[in-house]
Amino acid sequence: MFKQDLFASTSAGRNMIEIADRIYFIESENRGRYPNSHSLFVDDDLGMVIDPACREELMLELAASHKTSIILNTHYHEDHRIYNYCFTRAQLYTHELDARGYGSIEDFMQDFSVVNSDTLKNFWRDFLLDNCKYRPYTVAQTFSDGFQIDLGHTVVKTIHTPGHSAGHSCFYFPKEQVLYLGDIDLTSFGPWYASRNSDIDAWLTSIERVRRLKPKIVVTSHGDGLVTENLDARIQTYANTIHQRDNRILEFLQRPRTKEEILDLEIVYRRNHKSPDSFFYWDDRMMIEMHIFRLERQGRLKRLDRNYVIG
Repeated sequence: MFKQDLFASTSAGRNMIEIADRIYFIESENRGRYPNSHSLFVDDDLGMVIDPACREELMLELAASHKTSIILNTHYHEDHRIYNYCFTRAQLYTHELDARGYGSIEDFMQDFSVVNSDTLKNFWRDFLLDNCKYRPYTVAQTFSDGFQIDLGHTVVKTIHTPGHSAGHSCFYFPKEQVLYLGDIDLTSFGPWYASRNSDIDAWLTSIERVRRLKPKIVVTSHGDGLVTENLDARIQTYANTIHQRDNRILEFLQRPRTKEEILDLEIVYRRNHKSPDSFFYWDDRMMIEMHIFRLERQGRLKRLDRNYVIG
């Protein structure tokens, strides 16, 4: 179905698959596991790379060999911008609500749960600098929902899909019916919302919005990368992960529970990470707290003195 022909004799060509006219999928190492993700390259009058976050040598090769005018980021997280630095002559485009995330590393880190632990904060700061190539960037162009980029023969439309971050966006190629989903990644893990600008209800709205597009080809940032079959079912399964997490909390409330007992449930990562020096500990608690707020707002649970009970 797909062909590999751009830079066929180079490392770039061996890792790039043409999935539609001028649109190339770049498969990440290890199925796009953190801190990397799958990327797209558009070979047009204006060359464009979406989320350059895999295969550093390939990105450097593309930067040196092709006129890449635009870096298009789905959002500001480190595993989607790790190799932005390769494209020194390109302009960075990102959603207006995420533009602030390209500033200092201290400001960047404030959005995440690890700031609750000095040990983790110091470790992660070093990791971002050494392993994720963290550096501030100047955003040349911000966009909002429905912004269109004409690359010559190819047009890409931005679709604002908040939930993961405030400005998270997917990118749709209408003529080719190709959709880059970013961190709506359709993995069995389900949605991640452990930052201060994450939102569960926005997640569900965003998932339903992309489902209705019914594209022919989907590219995710992590996991499979290329998805062409059973898309509707996979998107629904992905969304259902959120409802399953809600239900685990409600099942736990067969008797009154304190907030601390609920936060200790480990419903997201499902592994023993009781130590406050674990990333999973803080991420789990932040996401569970968002479920508590959501269920309380819906009237499905309520506070009774110091405990929570079924609403």
